[in-house]
Amino acid sequence: MPPDRGLCDKQQAGVKGKKIRLIYLLVANTDGSHKLPPLIIGKAYKPWVFGNWTGWQHGFNYYNNAKAWMTATIYQEWLQDWDAELRKEGQNILLLQDNFSGHVIPDTLTNIHVENFESNLTAHIQPNNQGIICCFKAHYRSKSIHCAIDRYEGSVTPSQIYDIDQLKAMSLADEAWNEVDTTTIWNCWRKAGILPSNMDANSRSLTNPAVAISSLVHHDAATTLDLTAGQTSSLDDPVLQAEKNVEHALDDLKSTGALQRSN
Repeated sequence: MPPDRGLCDKQQAGVKGKKIRLIYLLVANTDGSHKLPPLIIGKAYKPWVFGNWTGWQHGFNYYNNAKAWMTATIYQEWLQDWDAELRKEGQNILLLQDNFSGHVIPDTLTNIHVENFESNLTAHIQPNNQGIICCFKAHYRSKSIHCAIDRYEGSVTPSQIYDIDQLKAMSLADEAWNEVDTTTIWNCWRKAGILPSNMDANSRSLTNPAVAISSLVHHDAATTLDLTAGQTSSLDDPVLQAEKNVEHALDDLKSTGALQRSN
């Protein structure tokens, strides 16, 4: 996700853009206490940057096909593996998703009940579309820009400071997903307006949290957590805060002279 403008004041020969694209599938529960590792789909089984290792050996939930797109085969394999894990843990869940044609639900599920959103409603009521994906992308872009700054300070040619290979991009995306915190996820679920009316911040269970208390307190987003009342109040929108982080990163890049405000 590099800037798409140059710094020249006259026409120059073009530079080919990167053709690598990755599909990410993000899953989180209502209160944000549990996030699945992202499912990643690329084109190559073993891109050259992976060396002799597969994506799985590098620690990623990585699949591939010729178009780097979600297919029924990939979806069903992923869903059945997750169902087996839940069966071992004795947990049952309701999975909400859009009605994409590749989301073919296998008949063998025992611990996952799947419900599809109606057509044309995904953008309005799916929590991921209420800011979770936006926040994830903002965190990624901030990290990629800081990576470009580091390369610039390492005397890399300005035209090459944005070059990030697939493995590095996947690592940055993992870090970005880890920074999408519980407050952001919970607020996006509430914004979607699909939770029961009697389920609010007061009913969020803080017993046996799946994440450390330190991660529940998001200082960057200026949030406070009242552990006695079990209430979280946000003094700033986490999505806006993530976008501000991108602006600050762009300001840092501008100070190097490699980027102008008009770009």
